[in-house]
Amino acid sequence: LREADTHYRRALDLARGAGLELRRAEVECNLGELLAAEGRYDQALALLDGARRRYHALGLRHEAAYAEQTL
Repeated sequence: LREADTHYRRALDLARGAGLELRRAEVECNLGELLAAEGRYDQALALLDGARRRYHALGLRHEAAYAEQTL
């Protein structure tokens, strides 16, 4: 799981730097799920809430609902 965490964080940095909001939301959601599985709930909640807000801003209701359900 440590390797997945590293790759997700790198992908998140790249998405932020490139201004790719959809990709950023996807990575935040995936990383949030990983962190929750590891018991790192505070970090997971922050990422999942960010993904939910980003999906909502992009008009992606299904994805926003998924992120919210995962919260």
